[in-house]
Amino acid sequence: MGADHSFAAGRYLLFLASWGAFAAHALLRLIVVRQQCTATEVHTRGTVRAASLLCFSLATPAGAQRVPSPPPQSITQLAAQLRVDDSRGRFRAVSAMFQLSFEATHEDVAAALDTLIEELHDGDSGLRSWAAAGIVDIIDRAPRATQAAVLQPLIEEAVRDTVPAARLTTASALWQLGDVACPAVPTLLTLAADHDPGMRWRVAVVLGEIGLACLPDASAGLVLAALKADAADTDEFVRSYAVQALGELGAAATAGLSAALAGSDSVAAGSAAGLLGQLPPTADVVEPLLGALGAVAANVRLEAAYALGGFGPPVRDQLNRAAHSGSASVRDAARKGIWFYERAARSPVADRCYAVVIGTWVPDLRLGADTIFLRAPPSVRFATVKYDEHLILDTLPSYRVEPAPATPRLQSWIGYWVPAGDSVHVGWSNGFSGFGATLGVTADTLRGTASSHWDFDRETQTASITFIAVACR
Repeated sequence: MGADHSFAAGRYLLFLASWGAFAAHALLRLIVVRQQCTATEVHTRGTVRAASLLCFSLATPAGAQRVPSPPPQSITQLAAQLRVDDSRGRFRAVSAMFQLSFEATHEDVAAALDTLIEELHDGDSGLRSWAAAGIVDIIDRAPRATQAAVLQPLIEEAVRDTVPAARLTTASALWQLGDVACPAVPTLLTLAADHDPGMRWRVAVVLGEIGLACLPDASAGLVLAALKADAADTDEFVRSYAVQALGELGAAATAGLSAALAGSDSVAAGSAAGLLGQLPPTADVVEPLLGALGAVAANVRLEAAYALGGFGPPVRDQLNRAAHSGSASVRDAARKGIWFYERAARSPVADRCYAVVIGTWVPDLRLGADTIFLRAPPSVRFATVKYDEHLILDTLPSYRVEPAPATPRLQSWIGYWVPAGDSVHVGWSNGFSGFGATLGVTADTLRGTASSHWDFDRETQTASITFIAVACR
């Protein structure tokens, strides 16, 4: 892979990192496949194809033909197939495992994981890497007891393997375990100081996914300290992922996010401002954001302004005072924050909750596992907090549609909404695939037609969608 292409891919992955937790699995697949690059393109779930296309664009000679997917097999057969295939065959097998895992029984997934764990100890480093990639793809479909059983082998491989692709991909598998990986925190804290920045940022992500609830206070403090240090790392990837991990930890990470906001990395500081804006507007959250209205970097000033604006009336007096500051940059930022809130508040849906009813998607494409991209939470709140991810569309900022009541680790990602006169545009996306709708606002009901979108050539589906006002809980 050429140096220019490697740099471009790395910058793309860093850009994705700034989207936040909603894109974690999609990003993980991009990273894992990039590590295993082969001259292969596979049509499968949107995120998988995005990963293979990235790899394809970097590693395949012009004019190379797409390699067809293998015929359907059981997930356990595919796991065993890694031992005999070449790298291209392994790529196809891993992609097929990902597809089949959504319909496989818990017993089949557990059996496949047993095979893949055995292959982690093989003398062939290529096999170890692809076995780890297979684990990444299916481990989140295994029951917790099975996940807990494979935790120790994964940690051991991440520590002992000397081949970067194998140890880093194994570390990526831990990303999928959430708080099941809690017993591994002492080892992860050691790996947080690893010489390889690729390991350091993966560990940061894993620590964010584990959270603090399963840890005693002393260990929680060590995690917060490690991530705060990572947010000031010499490597930009480590800094970016550490900030996002701190954002996963909620109000306990306020000090770490505030330190990142005050740091010299404007990308990390901007992300920290947005994440602080998702916390309750306590003094230790609001004061650093007010200070950031005078930051040197324009993106930091803007993110701080939108974060403060998203808090609404509780901070309006502070924003009004800042809007009359002697500093032109502070005045401008504060006024943007005020505009950001008022733009949302003019909509009759702002800060209200709705039950969501989606009709039948037509035509029926028998999407199988891909139906996850066409789901929404059963009830939502139209928040005035900024939806960071939608900035990639180069539009005016949008706002978060949050599950109501809030549900940690909800399968459905955070949605977005955009006020548009007498209507509202809403959508859910993982950055590659999802759906959106423009809704007419009538009294306590929003109605419209939702349309799917994919990052590859698949027919658009439509469905009726209705939001019915309910009391917020």
